[in-house]
Amino acid sequence: EILQKIGGNWFQTARSAVLAVPSAIIPQQTNYLIDPNHVDFKRIRVNKPEFFEFDPRMWK
Repeated sequence: EILQKIGGNWFQTARSAVLAVPSAIIPQQTNYLIDPNHVDFKRIRVNKPEFFEFDPRMWK
């Protein structure tokens, strides 16, 4: 619920095109929410993806 408020506030105020949030699955990682309607959206550049292998225990 609190995260919905933070994300909603970020989206409504249009403070930035990207919002960094901690990953719920991998604590050391960050996820990024991108607002395609933001004026700076076209300036976003994405790096080449990195290989990641899920721990097979996740699927048991």
